[in-house]
Amino acid sequence: MTTFRSKAVDRIAYALVLIGFAGFFVCWGIGWTAEGRVLGKPEFEHPTAERSARIEMKEATFFVEPNYARRYRFADSFSLVFWLIAVGGAGIKERDRIATWWKSERQR
Repeated sequence: MTTFRSKAVDRIAYALVLIGFAGFFVCWGIGWTAEGRVLGKPEFEHPTAERSARIEMKEATFFVEPNYARRYRFADSFSLVFWLIAVGGAGIKERDRIATWWKSERQR
């Protein structure tokens, strides 16, 4: 057992990995659904009374419902954040291996 081991920290890291991956895949799913719904459909290229909110997708502007635009913008903005949370949690979880590798590289 090294000084880097702690069950509480491992549990926190595992929770971060789960939260990060779950959040990322939810955001990815929202973006995937939006692409399937909007891309290639000319009715989303012009605003209407129901579809008044603008979103940018694949370097083009589309008009969707305000609630849908809010969800899409959230997913678009936070997918990287959730991915970094998952990677950070994995890094904390594997801190022993990282520290061992780092020490061996510095001794070369």
